[in-house]
Amino acid sequence: MIIYRHVRKWEKVYLILLFLVLAIIATVPAFLGGYFKVTYDGGVHLTRWESIYQALKHGKLPVLVNFIGFQGIANAYTGLYPWITSLLFILPRFIFTTNPIAALFCGFVLLNFLTQIATYFMMHEFTAKKLINLMGVFFYQFSAYHMGIMYARNAMGEAIAYAILPVVLTGCLRIWRREKLGWLVLGVGMGALINTHILSVLIVCTLLTITEVVRLFMKKFNIDELYLFCLAIGVAVLTSLYTIVNILVLYLNNKGINTPGHGLFPVGGWDVIQALFANSIEDRPLIFNIGLVETGMLVFLGMMMLIKKRGNWRFWTAITLGIFFCTLSWLPLQKSIFVNSFFGNIQFLGRMLAFVSLFLTISVTVFFEENAVLDNNRIVVPVLLIPLTLMSISAVYSYHITRNDDPTRYYISTAKEYQKLVNKQATGGDYIIKYSQVKGKISDLADIKKVGKYNSLSFDFYNTSKSNKRHNFLVVVYKGLNYHISVNYKGVKGSAPIFRTTLKPGINHIRISMAASLREYLTFTIMLLSNIFAFYILLFRRKGIRICSKKGFFKKLN
Repeated sequence: MIIYRHVRKWEKVYLILLFLVLAIIATVPAFLGGYFKVTYDGGVHLTRWESIYQALKHGKLPVLVNFIGFQGIANAYTGLYPWITSLLFILPRFIFTTNPIAALFCGFVLLNFLTQIATYFMMHEFTAKKLINLMGVFFYQFSAYHMGIMYARNAMGEAIAYAILPVVLTGCLRIWRREKLGWLVLGVGMGALINTHILSVLIVCTLLTITEVVRLFMKKFNIDELYLFCLAIGVAVLTSLYTIVNILVLYLNNKGINTPGHGLFPVGGWDVIQALFANSIEDRPLIFNIGLVETGMLVFLGMMMLIKKRGNWRFWTAITLGIFFCTLSWLPLQKSIFVNSFFGNIQFLGRMLAFVSLFLTISVTVFFEENAVLDNNRIVVPVLLIPLTLMSISAVYSYHITRNDDPTRYYISTAKEYQKLVNKQATGGDYIIKYSQVKGKISDLADIKKVGKYNSLSFDFYNTSKSNKRHNFLVVVYKGLNYHISVNYKGVKGSAPIFRTTLKPGINHIRISMAASLREYLTFTIMLLSNIFAFYILLFRRKGIRICSKKGFFKKLN
């Protein structure tokens, strides 16, 4: 009895410790040997984070273009790729100032920890049994797809979005059940998603639109629900205002911005079967997968649908199976009519496996809850979770120790190697304005010695002509941003889409700089205060986040 009281008293502390241990377990394999394996995407993210870190270190908001790295192109990664939630990785740099690898390790631990916390609260919408809840956490955290986007692809925007999806779904469930503050939960979740990964926002909005259309035809959608979703939209806008305004300013003022390409590359059925049994999480779209254990569980639930004709788990399993089959090459989604449409933004159909993992987690949880699976068969827990965890971390380690599996790979273990990566090696051609109409030769800065800081780019250029000559440089200039450009210490005007200027014979010194505008500081302040207020209501008011009572688990969605 004394032990039971002790456990009950310190239950939340033990739970937090468990999640922290699991987060460390999920992170360590990617750093064994004292190094981290970086992909092309990883180089992009580390470089853009370095610009943000340097700006914050100097007490400034980051400018919207990146003067550090990317061979001096100065494209607007900071302005067009949301960075607010990336503070999970940026803030540890202030602790580990001389060890960016340790800061990166802490960032992954924080991300995995928050993924589990979000999943745990979502699971409360379906079960009051902590063991079943924890099974859901394990399934979502140790999905092979989750480990792949973090460590094999370094798709950090998508990885952070993966942690936010449970919050978004929790908000939707509470709106559909007409529960208090469901709109606020959804608004905060969508705001965080906007501050993370715009493509994930587009996918979620598409799925939500389809869901609401179905509910409309089923006569479950009414004016009250519309009102709650409007409130959620308002919260989402306020809690991501800085990001939204920056993106709008850049896109509305500049035509022909080069966004990531369209595509609907599928997952290959036979290829993914081979990858499952090889326990592979390689960053090849053809073999994106959720892991052998989770795929086996999905097949099992599909078979159970043929046997058991009742249960809410059937609904979630049907959604999971539907999305899963849409990722495979068996459907003719690679036709140009689909690729060139709005849906082409998805690029890889395997991206939908994040939603497969999410809905499979719910399917397993609800199946175990409704069929009382663990009441007399608790052996099921280790039988499922031990192989799931071991295979997940083993897949990460196998990928981690495989060298030179792609031409673009970096293995960073020291601050010097990190600085070399972000300042010289990483490349990124997204968000450049199309400049094909520019006449004359265009000089890039790849082989020119330059100094890139968080707010400026400077370099010397030798004009071989014996007279003044106009030169074009592959340095992007965006309309709507306040550049300060000097040539030989005299101010000049910059014109989009790339930097063009007249140079005297011989050596010319060029400096391009920028500072965050008043608009950026204002929208950032509004966003920050909105988030603080929303989280205060949700976390510190006793009736903010209310866990569903057991009677209300599967209350009919009106």
